[in-house]
Amino acid sequence: MKKIKDLLKRPDCCAIRRELKEKSMEFFESKLPDAPAKKMMLDAMKENNSLLGSIFQVLNGMTMALLLMWFGVLALLLFLNIFIHPHHPHFVVDAYWGFWAVFGLGVGVIMVYVMKRIIQPLIVRKEDYYGDI
Repeated sequence: MKKIKDLLKRPDCCAIRRELKEKSMEFFESKLPDAPAKKMMLDAMKENNSLLGSIFQVLNGMTMALLLMWFGVLALLLFLNIFIHPHHPHFVVDAYWGFWAVFGLGVGVIMVYVMKRIIQPLIVRKEDYYGDI
């Protein structure tokens, strides 16, 4: 912590960024296990100036894997809903497995439809509404 405070006292901002970037790269090299994601992260950190930008770059390259993982988690939760029942269902349909998943999907589709067909025409403006800006 003292080293970071010493870095912040320096007037040269670019040197501070460079040193912090080197420190974070050293941290990731030492703490992360050897895996393809580690190499992707370190390569992205060498290209970018910010840690957050490099994280987003790595995640952008792993879109399909993250999507499959997300759907896998959702399928697992839906499967577990067969065995784990709510204590006291408030309505009759509450007791069926997967009800809340179907209910959430239905409400989401209805909200998109309402926003697209009813709300958007009320709030949309012509392209030149504000004039030349």
